[in-house]
Amino acid sequence: MLFVIAVIIFSQIRSFFTAAFAVRQFSSFRHSQSDCYAITEGNGGGVVITGAAGGAGFAYAGEFMNRGYSVTICDVKDCSTAAEALAARHPNGRVFFTKCDVSDAKQVEALGRFAKDNMGKIGYWINNAGINGGRRPLMDVPVTTVETVVKVNLLGVLFGTKVAMEIMKDQPDFTGEIFNTVGSGVKGGGTPGYATYGATKRGLPQLTASLAQELDAGVQGQTKQKFPGKILVHNLSPGMVFTKLLLDGSNCENFHLVYWLRNRKKSRRT
Repeated sequence: MLFVIAVIIFSQIRSFFTAAFAVRQFSSFRHSQSDCYAITEGNGGGVVITGAAGGAGFAYAGEFMNRGYSVTICDVKDCSTAAEALAARHPNGRVFFTKCDVSDAKQVEALGRFAKDNMGKIGYWINNAGINGGRRPLMDVPVTTVETVVKVNLLGVLFGTKVAMEIMKDQPDFTGEIFNTVGSGVKGGGTPGYATYGATKRGLPQLTASLAQELDAGVQGQTKQKFPGKILVHNLSPGMVFTKLLLDGSNCENFHLVYWLRNRKKSRRT
């Protein structure tokens, strides 16, 4: 069962990675919050991926390394085993790893320093870390769990984005790109059983849109800041991916439903 899930994860991520990043679409900052941008090879910038000890983050790291990138992965848990596996499977790139709780601002700042010290310029920063708090009604969710989900999914992205921007603005004649991972609830639809998770994901497009406009036009009534480096901010929507995050709190019936939906979507494409 776990092997089947792993195969699905990597096939989905590879398909998504190819589709989302294969062809660059040029646009202004004001549109960048909704457009997909290509991962161009050989730009000299390193990649930072949070929540990359497994799942989608781990798969992203492998795809970047296949293209010759240096990648820094982090997770709230030790990710040395993940780094060893990535190095063995993807010898074209280099991998650095560190432990980081993205809900802790000081740890995220330390992550930024670690990545910069090891890779120099940062070309891509992917805020991928996220948790769902389990599948249950909000009334049954402990307040401490609600707090943790909000801290990781929303504050973690805010901290990561701010740290990435601070680094990227000082990279002369270089474009750094930040990707904020969205999920269920992003379009405003209900997410029963995952109310807190959905609420945090709903807020991310607003954050991305606000930052895109700040970078493009500045803040109304204030002088627009100019920096040596260029920054782009995007939403990243991988769709339904079979990871631990998706399956936490699910039962066998839920798994079969999700599997059926995935195959139904595939059949519509053919």
